[in-house]
Amino acid sequence: MQMAVDLPGIAKSYYGGTVEPYRPRLPRGHMQGWGFPYEEWPQELKDEYSYNPALAKKLLAEAGYPNGFKTNIVAIVPAI
Repeated sequence: MQMAVDLPGIAKSYYGGTVEPYRPRLPRGHMQGWGFPYEEWPQELKDEYSYNPALAKKLLAEAGYPNGFKTNIVAIVPAI
């Protein structure tokens, strides 16, 4: 499902380019040694977070959802 989310597009359009499309590290930077900056992620992991709707559809079909599925999403929007 991650490949179906256009993080760069959301960062640019919704947040007006004021945020990075990928988390700088997991967890946040104040917890040194517990996460790795995006630049240090293995390419395989970066690929999993890349926007690739064609591959997302293919993987969903392989998982038994050739027509996708419906769901509800709850999102907390930070105050700006």
